[in-house]
Amino acid sequence: MSSNAEFQMVLGNGRFRGFNNLLRRENQKWWPLRPALTRALLWVLLLNGFLALSLFLFPTLTDPEGNPVMDEDPLQMSSQLFAGLAAVGLAIGVIVALQDSIIEEVQLGTAAWVLSKPVSRTAFLAAKLVANVVGLLFLMVLPSALAAYGLFWLYEPGAFTWLNFAGMMAVVTLHALFYLTLALLMGTLTTRRGILLAVTLGSLLGGGMVPIKALVQISPWQLQQVGLMFLYDMPLDSVALTMIGATAVWCILFLVTAVWRFERSEF
Repeated sequence: MSSNAEFQMVLGNGRFRGFNNLLRRENQKWWPLRPALTRALLWVLLLNGFLALSLFLFPTLTDPEGNPVMDEDPLQMSSQLFAGLAAVGLAIGVIVALQDSIIEEVQLGTAAWVLSKPVSRTAFLAAKLVANVVGLLFLMVLPSALAAYGLFWLYEPGAFTWLNFAGMMAVVTLHALFYLTLALLMGTLTTRRGILLAVTLGSLLGGGMVPIKALVQISPWQLQQVGLMFLYDMPLDSVALTMIGATAVWCILFLVTAVWRFERSEF
């Protein structure tokens, strides 16, 4: 069959059997040149449009009496705005990208067809993970981060060191990875998009309102504040370090559980 031409014969019984072919298949969803450039440009505009306005336009606006409309320091307000937008925006982006990654393939029978080839279920999930993480880093995070740092530099050269800015973006990326792995896990637990979106978006948009400090401390819900601590070169306290470590552990637990559940799925 012509559809079989996408795969090459793979021998062996390893846990990651067929990973390279599956990764090549998943990368086709991210890396055709024109869609990739369009996606990168879109994220630059989404995450940096308001940043440019808050740095260069809003500080020039005045009320009818001639008083500045914006009382806060533009640099501080803009950095907080960007950190919040990046944290929420990138998380929504990966949730949207992953919402149908497994569910649709199971519903259409594509997953069963692919797994009838000499590939393992672990490789099936690993290919989706790697392709989406690479897409997140190189099409969503990196272009937007470079554009944002350029805007901050144009406003005030040396306002933030590149190392501090990179630290903030690393924390924001970890926040996005939490929701990427959670969406991947939910794709193995349910065949209903509504449930996947309710869990992931509910955590993202509602988690910050949870009043239980002990729960917030082991969640990613306040990671954008930790990212700002990196940006402002502030020392990280035990709460911030716990948030970072707990979020990384959650990502690993989500992946392990997803593999365990997918290995036992029947379709």
